Amino acid sequence: EAATATATAAAGDDGGGAWRVVGGDASADGGESPTRGDASRLSRAVDVWSLGCVLYGVLDADEHPYGSWFEREVNVINGKRNLDRIKHLPEAHALITALIEEAPTARPSAVEALEHPFFWPDARRLQFIQEVSDRLDKITVDNPMLDSLEGRSSAVFGHRGWQVVLKPSLLEDAGKHRYYRPHSVRDLLRLIRNKRHHYRELAKPLQLELGDNAGAFYRYFAHPSRFPGLLMAVYAFATEYLAHEPLFAGYLGPETARRYAADAKERCASAGASEEDMLAAEEAARAAALLSGDTLQETRREWFPREDAWGDAARFSVSSAAAAREAAGALGSAAGLPPVGGPAGAAAA
Repeated sequence: EAATATATAAAGDDGGGAWRVVGGDASADGGESPTRGDASRLSRAVDVWSLGCVLYGVLDADEHPYGSWFEREVNVINGKRNLDRIKHLPEAHALITALIEEAPTARPSAVEALEHPFFWPDARRLQFIQEVSDRLDKITVDNPMLDSLEGRSSAVFGHRGWQVVLKPSLLEDAGKHRYYRPHSVRDLLRLIRNKRHHYRELAKPLQLELGDNAGAFYRYFAHPSRFPGLLMAVYAFATEYLAHEPLFAGYLGPETARRYAADAKERCASAGASEEDMLAAEEAARAAALLSGDTLQETRREWFPREDAWGDAARFSVSSAAAAREAAGALGSAAGLPPVGGPAGAAAA
């Protein structure tokens, strides 16, 4: 009853024939009615808003997002809400925040609500994180796309770095294989991805610690004492930059992907980090790998002294060792390095 009464206030029904959309632009006075389409959209938006209030009540039976019953309608009209009591449930907090948005047009549809990570099983959450990690693996450190992810670090592990909440044995095992930056969200995703992919290579005590299935593994890292905000930070990043890519649209759901796809595609292209760019970079790397170790591996750092220089290879689509040598030579020339050649180069040719 409380949710229904408050929903009426949210719709702006003052009982006198006037209506208004709280926080929106639509309004009518003197007993006028909205068009049938507007009324239908308004009705659905109010239903979604009511769902948010009911869902909050399921999670926190002692409170209401708009306060006590005697102040509730005033708070609704003023857009004054408080979800602090469910902050420890990041997925629920994010979903309910969206459902009770002040502007009706900003609220998700019922289908979008069902696509939200709040309803995802843990195994799917883990797989999503791993896919995002793989997608980011070849992004250069100065890319705006990566800046967006790293800008969410405070919501994931605060300002201390993620290493402070992981067991020394896990950090020691991880450090045997590669270096991870403890203040990088991307590196945390990579650590999770790598430990899952190489789970059977871990020492038995670590396997027991992390869990013997995907759900348990995810819950280890998403535990309130570790990274409870990780999934929603990665999800927000994906809606911003990856919603147009078929793989991630499959995770986000068709309605959610449709809402964010156009803007995501534009941002990704502006950042020079589209799927096409990444595929070109991978093709360049595969072709370059055809060169001998002497030609490529020992001189790669000399040719590309800056991290972003190797990323420039994404501009070249190469499919043979000869083309790879030509691309590398062009980059080396631009950097003022001597031409690629000599015995090793001749041998590779």
